[in-house]
Amino acid sequence: MAKDESAAQIADRFADALAAGDQATVHTLLLPNVLIFESGGAETSADEYAGHHLPADIAFMAAVKRTVLSRQSGGNGVTRWVATKSRLQGRYKDRDIDLDSTESLVLQRGDGGWRIVHVHWSSSPRQAVAP
Repeated sequence: MAKDESAAQIADRFADALAAGDQATVHTLLLPNVLIFESGGAETSADEYAGHHLPADIAFMAAVKRTVLSRQSGGNGVTRWVATKSRLQGRYKDRDIDLDSTESLVLQRGDGGWRIVHVHWSSSPRQAVAP
């Protein structure tokens, strides 16, 4: 991972690795002590995530199309963050999926460059936009 890679580029690499089923890249992008919040639960390490929700997240992201709707980012030389709003559409486990999704990532700079130290995902059924 390049030391000058932007937070947004890392967020895209993370999402692409999930959708491609590339567990090695997902693991490389996460710090060992990553904290992941998802669906009201928490996983407190990359190993815990790999042993629990990662396979389901990979299967889900492989089944849906992710369209980034907006993104904000910021930070400094030690910590960066990126917040992404997306639309997820597809078919998963015989169900049509159409979700509004938010993702917040916090990254820390280390010897190997920028890596993810915190992930927070939230999603809800897509709301129709009033005319």
